[in-house]
Amino acid sequence: MYKRGYVLARAIEQNSDILMTNYKILRNKATRDKSNQKEKYYQGKICENQGNPKGMWKTLKGVHNHKGPEPMQNTLTPEIFNQYFTNIGIHNIVQGSLYLYAAIVPTLM
Repeated sequence: MYKRGYVLARAIEQNSDILMTNYKILRNKATRDKSNQKEKYYQGKICENQGNPKGMWKTLKGVHNHKGPEPMQNTLTPEIFNQYFTNIGIHNIVQGSLYLYAAIVPTLM
């Protein structure tokens, strides 16, 4: 990890493509090593908790590490809900009567 950081700093300082390529190789190796170590750790924990359901679930939750979606803010109050549905009825009645009026008036003239 130290060597990776050192090579990155030198690559930026010298604006060197060769050092940047070396940094990328070291970065990928560090990522791969970290992933392998995690895999070994969790395999050991799973084997360790083979007959222990509580410990097994704790380990599996640690592997998954998912907290879930953020809860939505409840901005819909009963008053807003009620107002929306009462206005729909009034709006439809007014629109319907306007359509009816527009249909009847031309025939009367």
